[in-house]
Amino acid sequence: MIIFLVSIVCLLFWPTHRYEFVYDDYLSIETNTALREPNILQYTTHPETAWASQVKDAGGIYRPFGIWISAQELSLLGMHPGRWHIVSMGVHILNTVLFFFFVSLLVRKASMACIAALIFALHPAGTEAILWITQQTTLWATSLTLVALILFTKSLAGKQPWLYISGATIASFLAICTKEQAIIIPLLAAVISWQQRPTRIAWRGIISLSVSSSVYLMLRILYLGSFSQTETPWGGSYGSAILTMIRGVTHYIKISLLPYHLTVNYDSFGTSYAISDSGVLISGTAIMAILWYMWRLWRTEHTAKYAPLQLLGISWFFIALIPVHNVFNPLREIINERFLYIALPGLALAVTAAGYSIFDTYFMQKARAVQLGFIGTTFLILLSLAYQSHTRIKDWQNEEHLWRAALRVHPNDVRNHHNLAVALEKQNSSDEALREYQIALDLAQGNSMEKREIITLGWAYLRARQPDKAISTIAQIYPNLPDNDEAAFVYGNALLDKQAYQEAASAFMLLTARTPKDNEYVLYAVLAATLAGDTKIYERALLLRSPAEMQALFVPLSEARKKILAGQTKDGIALTTQVLRKYPAPSPFVLIWLGEAFEHIKDQASAATLYKIAYASPFTAISALQGLHRLQIPLYTSASAGDSPAP
Repeated sequence: MIIFLVSIVCLLFWPTHRYEFVYDDYLSIETNTALREPNILQYTTHPETAWASQVKDAGGIYRPFGIWISAQELSLLGMHPGRWHIVSMGVHILNTVLFFFFVSLLVRKASMACIAALIFALHPAGTEAILWITQQTTLWATSLTLVALILFTKSLAGKQPWLYISGATIASFLAICTKEQAIIIPLLAAVISWQQRPTRIAWRGIISLSVSSSVYLMLRILYLGSFSQTETPWGGSYGSAILTMIRGVTHYIKISLLPYHLTVNYDSFGTSYAISDSGVLISGTAIMAILWYMWRLWRTEHTAKYAPLQLLGISWFFIALIPVHNVFNPLREIINERFLYIALPGLALAVTAAGYSIFDTYFMQKARAVQLGFIGTTFLILLSLAYQSHTRIKDWQNEEHLWRAALRVHPNDVRNHHNLAVALEKQNSSDEALREYQIALDLAQGNSMEKREIITLGWAYLRARQPDKAISTIAQIYPNLPDNDEAAFVYGNALLDKQAYQEAASAFMLLTARTPKDNEYVLYAVLAATLAGDTKIYERALLLRSPAEMQALFVPLSEARKKILAGQTKDGIALTTQVLRKYPAPSPFVLIWLGEAFEHIKDQASAATLYKIAYASPFTAISALQGLHRLQIPLYTSASAGDSPAP
């Protein structure tokens, strides 16, 4: 049975070893320098280590053990995404086997445990957690959750229960510190205890598991200061959050039973504000029907053979969704398929138990052909799950496929168009990318995302060497000099590209007046003044830093850039590298300038090295990938385990 399960999962997920990092992997894995030197104490006391340094806070995430696991993987696997995907597949196989053992403890029937494990292993709703490297924390948390529940279940047998309970408590604490959704382990243990020994609940074990949850919560409050990711409930009130999540729960049920139209982005889910909303009424009715069915199962648990297992499975499914209910602990995302991964064992157990109950009740006494028909239907359902997962898996092979798939489900979503544009731009498909950015901006008109999309489109026009359009785009909301620092930076760069050097110098001088400590803005002010040749502006620019700092860093870099623009490429390269040997670059764009200069003189190796370093900054990441794409050099190779975007 085990070999069969492992083979099925390997067959389904093996193609993922050729897949790439996608989406938030850039911030959580690729550019997260905290992973370079594993330190569990640092991860415990500094939650912001979950993300790259450019992310200013932890985003409401506290997963010290999960971050430590990622750090260990990085030291072993390097930055080759295929290796990470193989690990994800391996952990999913581990979870499938652990779930098989768990069900075997409950029913002592290998065929039932195998079918339940297959449903869990093949279910399409689990693919997001498996294929998105950032969500490996979900996989590992589920592994530890299953270990904790297996040990707790074995403790109920009465042989050395303290040993099993101790192991379960440790596994539970590590699971919660890997991903907070595992905090429901004590509740699952209570249901298992009731299902296995309804007259003698294992309170000692449940209390011990509850202590591990309490310790995590205390650490979270101490170092993160909050239970939730955001302060405001969805829709602005608890009432709207409750109504919205009534629909949310039934949506989880729907994609669990009918896993179609799966997507990475549920921004279009919408918020409900009135109980008279048809979606709320239908969803509420469905939830009441399920609760009624659970009550019926509870009433018949002593007479119906599989009723306790069905009740355990349904309870598991709903309990697993409690931490993501978005009411009293609002999250940044309203709905996510990855939240279902830890709930899927419950669904698999409930569906399998229901199937066996139906077979025993209606088909056991039927003719052999009828029984084979039922078994064949079960096989077709499993085959359908495998096919849907196979189809969904292909959506995750890279960013472009992922966001094209999201657009098929929600074609009018701002984030889908925006992220597809980013993916296309990274491949130097600039014209198509600009169209997608424009669609995103059109869809964002009048809402909070509009300014962000305008600035993003301005950047894209700059990278496409269309400075006039960059200026006209920024002018949509800022008819004069922008009062937003990033927009002002785009504006100033567009003026530089137009060779309107004096205007650019004035723009950057105003920007440095607003943000005097930013070395990047100072560099651009000196550069623009140097190119403008205006003595007054140049002298003003030199006052932005001490004379020694100016002459050592900003002036020579500006002169080097001037030489490169004038066609004196080798002289500009020599001067730039001379400065960078002594001082860190005040702007990641210096690395792009230098990379393009090396590219111009056909030194591909040096250009590629600089582009890989520049990839670590979100402002130059797209330009860096465009450069590597021109050179036909991959960002990562499988040459060594130490590959890094910042060599």
